[in-house]
Amino acid sequence: MKKSIYHINKVSLQSRLIRIFLLTSAVPILFLSFFSYYNISDTLKKNTKEFSINNLKQTGKNLEIWLESYEDLLYQIYTDDDVVSLVNKLNNKEDAPVAKNQLRRYLRGLLNTKEYIRSIAIMTPEGMVITYDQLTSVTNKNSWLDSFSLAPEKLYEEVSADNKTHVFPTEYGVSFANKDYYLFHIAHRIIDYKNLENKIGIVIISIDEKFLRNVCLVQDDSEKELNNFKFIVDDKGRIISFINQDNLTHKITDGKASLEKRQDDYFKFIIGEGLFEKEYTSINVYRDEALSWDIVNVSNQRDTMTKLSKQQEIDIMISLLSLTVVIILIVILSRQLGNSIKRVVTTMQVASSGDLGIRVKVDKQMPLEVEAIAFQFNDMLGKLDDAMKKEKEAGERQRLASE
Repeated sequence: MKKSIYHINKVSLQSRLIRIFLLTSAVPILFLSFFSYYNISDTLKKNTKEFSINNLKQTGKNLEIWLESYEDLLYQIYTDDDVVSLVNKLNNKEDAPVAKNQLRRYLRGLLNTKEYIRSIAIMTPEGMVITYDQLTSVTNKNSWLDSFSLAPEKLYEEVSADNKTHVFPTEYGVSFANKDYYLFHIAHRIIDYKNLENKIGIVIISIDEKFLRNVCLVQDDSEKELNNFKFIVDDKGRIISFINQDNLTHKITDGKASLEKRQDDYFKFIIGEGLFEKEYTSINVYRDEALSWDIVNVSNQRDTMTKLSKQQEIDIMISLLSLTVVIILIVILSRQLGNSIKRVVTTMQVASSGDLGIRVKVDKQMPLEVEAIAFQFNDMLGKLDDAMKKEKEAGERQRLASE
């Protein structure tokens, strides 16, 4: 009984080789393949995030630099002595029609000095507006003021209250030539250096939202698939620049919330819009402290992760193919070894029964080690057979001599 149990628990050389190979090669190879995939994936995500944040910081700097160039134009207007003189004439009702025409000609000359400017307006304390506007067919009418969130008197009061440049985030401006225009505005009170306390009026430059979109370096619309873009959210949580104009001015977060909360809201918004798949979407946020605006980078990592997954699949397939080939070779070689050993053992069993004339048949497939054993065993059988024959002959001669 014990002997039968012993034989049941015994494992063949072939099985041992396959098990040892799986433990020492197959399992580590598969483990390294998965570990390599997740390690590369994690490193790729970290590098992408770092690149995205650096890119956002550069975008923030570009926004400041580009905006400063428009502020320089604003400064040129609100410090111009001729502008101060003409506005004073309007306030004092001195040659008002002439002063209006001169101011309008002056503004017209400045309107096309920079791209994206759609309107330049001067507002007096009494609410008089002198403007030169691209978005209206009426030369003496402002296009956006009627739809602005602040009433003219509130707007004037806020801008004239200090000597700072005021930036008003993107709002709906006007529909002109069957197209909706969204504008943001920079404004400053006119400074009379002869009387710094004298609040004679304010200057407002209205800039197309496309300016912000261009600063964000949005992916070219001609590209078939959008994988990366930026948008801007103001301090109230409203979208003020986006790839799709329909989303402008929509409130999507609380501007006073924590960075983590705002970033989560931006993520939910992008997923809700169905732009990218949830598992492949990455959101990074940079806060422009001067403007209190969030510049948000959205990237779709689907292509990258898909390529990485395919590479992992290829690696696993190659590994499995290699393992299969090795296992097949192990089976073939171990089977040849087993057959050769069985041949030697069978010959030994026959020889043990008294047939000393039998020999182990040696062929090309027999391993060298087994072949050496076979040759030695055959040689031993030959010598033993010769000895037995000589002994038999000696016995026969002795028997004949005794007779």
